[in-house]
Amino acid sequence: MAERFYNEELRQRKEIEDELARGTQELENAKSLRDKVAQDLLEALDQKKSLDSQIRKLDDTVKEMEEKILAAVELLQKYKHERDALQIERDRALQEAVYLRKQLGEGSSNSYIPVFFSQFSFSDLEKATNYFDPSLKVGEGGYGSIYKGFLHHTDVAIKILHPDSMQGPQEFQQEVILF
Repeated sequence: MAERFYNEELRQRKEIEDELARGTQELENAKSLRDKVAQDLLEALDQKKSLDSQIRKLDDTVKEMEEKILAAVELLQKYKHERDALQIERDRALQEAVYLRKQLGEGSSNSYIPVFFSQFSFSDLEKATNYFDPSLKVGEGGYGSIYKGFLHHTDVAIKILHPDSMQGPQEFQQEVILF
């Protein structure tokens, strides 16, 4: 009977050792899984930090681009207003030119304005002055800048009036220069 108890105790001991080995193995597996999850979590947190940093940089870039767009829109509006003002000024100048031509046509005796008028487009004037090259600038007056140019096989002086110039046609005519 002692042998039977001994064998029973051995069997129980073996079962306990097997159960203990299985528990130890499960514990090792759980620890390994925990370590892997912890490592994955650390990597995910690092990725989150990196992505958060990228998002902040992109937000800053978006804000910067929005500011640039707003500045560009403001500049565009400013240029549109300037263009509109220049168109009005051009229209007034054309009306004045028509008026002066009518005066010439009526044969005004006290007129000192020459009978010959030529009209040139702004692009013609730009080309004649090499796009208002500073090296071709021959003078600067109270009413505007004067550039040397070449139009229709002729040396000419081209005057660009300042936008706020109050010069009238008589003052302008007094400044006509022939080369």
